[in-house]
Formats: sequence, structure tokens, C-alpha cells
Amino acid sequence: MLKFNKNSQLKLTAALACFITLLFLSISKALKDKAVPNTTTMPLNTTKVPSTSQNTDKSPIPVNQISIPETQIVYWTDSGKSYHLRKDCPTLSRSTNIKSGPFSSCLKDDPCDLCVK
Repeated sequence: MLKFNKNSQLKLTAALACFITLLFLSISKALKDKAVPNTTTMPLNTTKVPSTSQNTDKSPIPVNQISIPETQIVYWTDSGKSYHLRKDCPTLSRSTNIKSGPFSSCLKDDPCDLCVK
């Protein structure tokens, strides 16, 4: 039978407490990571959320308050750097080949400064 003195018992208890804490934190992180839905990383605090709503008015939407649904129709051009929420956005007025599609399929990651603020 193993015998421990007081000092050894304290060290063993402290080591066990640290181990249990680390184990708990690891399990918590694993569960938290597993619970997060798979979303595409978006710039400037925008996120993709499943919904069918669209911005039908012509007012800009502040980026820090926007959640862009994956099904939201957005507009872009091959040569431009931004995506747009409105087809009649002034920055698209000179474009001849405007593409559109759901936000989830848009390869542009920069929101327009005029129609997505």
C-alpha cells in the first residue's frame, strides 16, 4: 500500500484539480465548437443566416447591424470588388454585365459602401 506524507498529498490534490479543470475546459470547447452552425466567414461583422427576406427599399443597411441571409439576392460584376443589395445601386450604373444570385454563391467579400453600409 502506498503512503503519502502531507506535502505529497497536497501536490497530488493540486495536480488532480488542474487536470479536472483542463478536462472540463476541453470538453466545453469541443461541445461549443460542435454546436456552432457551419457558416461562411464574412467581413465587417456580417453573417449569413438562412432566410428569404430581401432589402426592397432603397435605404442603405448598416453593416454592423446586418445579417445577410444566404438566400438574399445580391448583385456584382466580374471586375468589381463589392457585392450589392440593390441592382439600381449608383456604383453599378455604368456596368453592362451585372451578375446576380444568392449571397451564398457570391464570390465577392466586400460590401458596397453605398447600398450596404
